[in-house]
Amino acid sequence: SRDLAVATDLDSAVQAIAANASETFGRDVIILLPMAENGNRLQPHAQDPGSALDEHEMAVALWSFQNGQPAGRGSDTLPAARQRYEPLQTARGPVGVLAVQPAERDRHLTPDQRRLLEAFATLGAVAIERILLVKAAGEVQLLAATARLQSAATKPPSPDSNTPLVSSGDAERSGISPG
Repeated sequence: SRDLAVATDLDSAVQAIAANASETFGRDVIILLPMAENGNRLQPHAQDPGSALDEHEMAVALWSFQNGQPAGRGSDTLPAARQRYEPLQTARGPVGVLAVQPAERDRHLTPDQRRLLEAFATLGAVAIERILLVKAAGEVQLLAATARLQSAATKPPSPDSNTPLVSSGDAERSGISPG
């Protein structure tokens, strides 16, 4: 949670989640986030070298993401998968999936490890959502500032803008020659 609290960008948050989960569980970990252009597809963002997902595994991860439920290895849904997929879910909806693959094929997560994995997923989801909301707020502020500038640039000059800054009588008294 300390690593996530100081994460200021998506990459550092995702790396913190993956590194801590991998260290805690002694397993390969992959974080999958929805693609910006197509929210119905997931893209690996942090993964251990050599751990890639085939088409079947990606389908299980997508099911977990879309349904907000754990899936895959050791779960009641699609248990034949090689990995366990835990959705990164917040009150606003899913933000990604945490995939954990055992180092040994016949080794499953214990009930305590599953609860700990759920805690990792919850903390990770909140951190990712926070970063995405901060990014969106920054984009909204930028758009608002751009709109204000565009509005000011296209606004017709006010009638007072043709008034000279100094009247000719004031100019003569101050020694300024009227131009």
